[in-house]
Amino acid sequence: MDNFLIIRNYKSNKDTELDNKDYYNYFSSRNILMNTKGENVTFSKKVGSLSVKCAFNGQEIYHTSKGKHSVDDNCYLILNYGQEYSGFIKSYVKVNSFSVFFENEFAKDILGSLVTPADKLLDDCFSIKIHPVEFIEKSYSHDNLISPYLFKIKRELECGNHDPLFIEEYFHVLLEKLYLVHKNVRDEIVNLPFQKLSTKYELYRRLNLAKDYIDTVCNTNISLKKISSEACLCTHHFIRLFKQVFGISPYQYLIKKRLQNSIHLLLRTELPINIISNSIGFLNASSFTRVFKSRYSLSPEKYRETNRRKKSILVKQ
Repeated sequence: MDNFLIIRNYKSNKDTELDNKDYYNYFSSRNILMNTKGENVTFSKKVGSLSVKCAFNGQEIYHTSKGKHSVDDNCYLILNYGQEYSGFIKSYVKVNSFSVFFENEFAKDILGSLVTPADKLLDDCFSIKIHPVEFIEKSYSHDNLISPYLFKIKRELECGNHDPLFIEEYFHVLLEKLYLVHKNVRDEIVNLPFQKLSTKYELYRRLNLAKDYIDTVCNTNISLKKISSEACLCTHHFIRLFKQVFGISPYQYLIKKRLQNSIHLLLRTELPINIISNSIGFLNASSFTRVFKSRYSLSPEKYRETNRRKKSILVKQ
């Protein structure tokens, strides 16, 4: 696999502005695996190739021309070829950023073969007009389709397996799994309780932009008016549609994200409870403790103590 690149480190271990020439002028001409770590990292607007982005041990934020997205231990992000984006990491601990970038012609060929009937491929696979696959750009919860393969190739890289045959094969598999994810999303859209397919697609896209926006700003004081504006919908209409599509209200989803972020900080940092409550968006430690206890039946302090004790026992065993 000649047109292949592995990026393992940012320019330095210090806070840094990623350099366009060093890292991004290769992205349209080769397949790339990027597996890096950083606490305070920013990169300005770039035009990228089709990519899948993950983050572990924290959160990474991406801004595109269409909206804002974040990735963490619970999800991955798909960005299409030609999408302009910028991003940053700002964390108390080192965040592991992992991305897979697909060279444009490689992705077009593989995805084209997946959407083309087998008999046409057998007749003349070189003269077939390939229609590009346009993915819904949003954060996807980790699943049983593509996530196991992302985790596998990440583990293999970290164990030193850079075998070109293994990597090329996994790039083919990842694209095939991406297409299955795309088909599942298409089925979700078709099954939405609206009449016109164009309406279903547009509402799905807008509501997911708003949902992803919540992910990126859930640690701040945000209003329903601002969230609904991200979907270009009036507030009342937005609340009703959000719950109809996701089965949860915008406020309930916001609290869910804040609690997920609190778990990360409780188990992976030594930050006191009042600092955690402020950093995830609660007004004070008492309101955070009350909401946390209603969800997990334990106070934040007890949850931290109990889960660390369990981890310690597992390590000793």
